[in-house]
Amino acid sequence: GVKAAGICGSGLIEGIDELRKAGILTKQGKIIEPEDVQALPPDLRRRITNGEKGRVFILDDGTPQSDPVFLSQKDISQLQLAKGAVYAGIKTMVEMSGLKLQELDSITLAGTFASYLKPQNLINIGLIPDVPGAEVISAGNSAHAGALLALLDQDELEKAGTLYRRIKHVELGGRPDFSDNFMAGMYLEKLS
Repeated sequence: GVKAAGICGSGLIEGIDELRKAGILTKQGKIIEPEDVQALPPDLRRRITNGEKGRVFILDDGTPQSDPVFLSQKDISQLQLAKGAVYAGIKTMVEMSGLKLQELDSITLAGTFASYLKPQNLINIGLIPDVPGAEVISAGNSAHAGALLALLDQDELEKAGTLYRRIKHVELGGRPDFSDNFMAGMYLEKLS
């Protein structure tokens, strides 16, 4: 019963996917001109407007006491940068391991934020690769869970130490394949 005050990160991802499916966003992430899509219902068409810093899509009109909630071209561009980096990191690391994306049987998302994300939205906008048959798993706050396990169980602490010694740091930023994967990852479409 309360008017919207803003949009959360999971709402941003889901909103961008829905705008993409409706044809309001191009795969390059541009909000279309309302007159360019005549098949768009008038209520959706009127929500595309120009804001102070470019085109926006109004999610909630607001009230005299509250501002409207909208997605701006800048919001979408910021998400594209983040998703391009995530996708490129996944693809580059898989390729560095000698595997192909199609060989993955699962993709695990860690962090509390991941618990609120819908895997299909992530795949649809290309945040994670579309790997047929791969299960997308949300591990929640795995750092917290791992710390608790290590504190409460000596065997788990030893396992963590063994894993720590096997981990190799890889700098992705200067790799040409990361740059190529990053550029491909900027599009709002399924990527494999």
